[in-house]
Amino acid sequence: RESHFVLTDVPLTFCVALTLLLALRAAEHPALLAFVAAGAAAGLAAGVKYNGLMALSMPLVAAFMSGRRRSAQMMWTMAAATACVLAFFVTTPYAIVALPEFLNGFGTQAAAFAPRQPSAEPSWLVYLKHLRLTLGWPGSLLALAGLVLAAVRSVRGPGHVRWVLLLVFPAVYFYLITGWTFLFARYALPMVPFIALWIAIATISGVSLLRRFDIPRALRTAV
Repeated sequence: RESHFVLTDVPLTFCVALTLLLALRAAEHPALLAFVAAGAAAGLAAGVKYNGLMALSMPLVAAFMSGRRRSAQMMWTMAAATACVLAFFVTTPYAIVALPEFLNGFGTQAAAFAPRQPSAEPSWLVYLKHLRLTLGWPGSLLALAGLVLAAVRSVRGPGHVRWVLLLVFPAVYFYLITGWTFLFARYALPMVPFIALWIAIATISGVSLLRRFDIPRALRTAV
């Protein structure tokens, strides 16, 4: 639906999902180029839409949590941040070529997205309702179960880093959009790939749990 109206939230969602994939890859196989790629993907997200800069949280977290040596962590963090800035300016060259106009335009947008005044329904609740209507009750309950499981695994492990990566962007991004004056359901679109992963995690974990019980295989498969 959003692609039909050619809105920036769609390519933003793609760039955010790409950043997640590359940040996971960098966390699993730490290397300078891996963090550069993840940071560049975050820069593409910011170039598509300014709030995409929140995607940088993923490669930064991956860099901070992946290395045992502080020097490696700092090097990977700086590489990801630098790549993000460069990718943003490559996709948004007029931010440099016409800096005064860029700053004025950015200021105008920032003023338009001032904090939202209190209303009958808080922003976070409105967004959760939109997501619940989109996913339906089964999908929403599975997403909640997957979110809880991801939060537990991010603390207890195993694989702390990958679980934290599934939580950090939705957390900071949801906090960002709930504070804006404007409220549109499509603003929550970049969170959908993460929610889909939470649903998948809950489903797979549920199937694994069924294997512990003495249930006929055909019935278990049907469930």
